[in-house]
Amino acid sequence: MKTALTVWKDRISPVFDVANRIVVYEIEEGKACREIELDVSGYTAFEKVTALAKLNTGAIICGAVSKPVSCLAVTYGMEIYSFIAGDAEAVIKAYSEGLLRDEKFMMPGCSSGCWKDRKCYKQTSD
Repeated sequence: MKTALTVWKDRISPVFDVANRIVVYEIEEGKACREIELDVSGYTAFEKVTALAKLNTGAIICGAVSKPVSCLAVTYGMEIYSFIAGDAEAVIKAYSEGLLRDEKFMMPGCSSGCWKDRKCYKQTSD
């Protein structure tokens, strides 16, 4: 499955809606292989989601994301993993191994309540 990370200075960017760089990985057999890097600096948040949908992206890992943008992503069939922070390489490795919900990847200032399922978020098993 293709998984997109918003990245800023090799870390998960704090807000999807204003991120300028997205790195897409292909996850196969518990391993993440970097596939493509997108410069989305001129895109609206909705255009970013549409671009990821065109790449058949199945999941987005990011910091905060606005509700309308996350709902659009879910409409396209994507899972949203928000309120994530940390080194991008460590995050994608943890995701590919099913360990993303470790507290060390929790965005500062969030309690575990940030990770609870929301109305328009597709439920995930992590």
